[in-house]
Amino acid sequence: VLVCPLRVVERFRDLRPDEVADLFMTTQRIADVIEKHFQASSLTIAIQVYKFIQLIQVHFSELGQY
Repeated sequence: VLVCPLRVVERFRDLRPDEVADLFMTTQRIADVIEKHFQASSLTIAIQVYKFIQLIQVHFSELGQY
């Protein structure tokens, strides 16, 4: 799952506090759905900032109970 802020910024630190809050509240809601759907025992959430394409990504990886 890819979560991106609506406004394009060069660096994560350039996001306003309300944008950071929205980003992480959205991330938390998605994580809850993923955990329940896949019966995941854990999640990995990573932030990658790509300066040249001005994109902030939040990646999810899940470890299911298989």
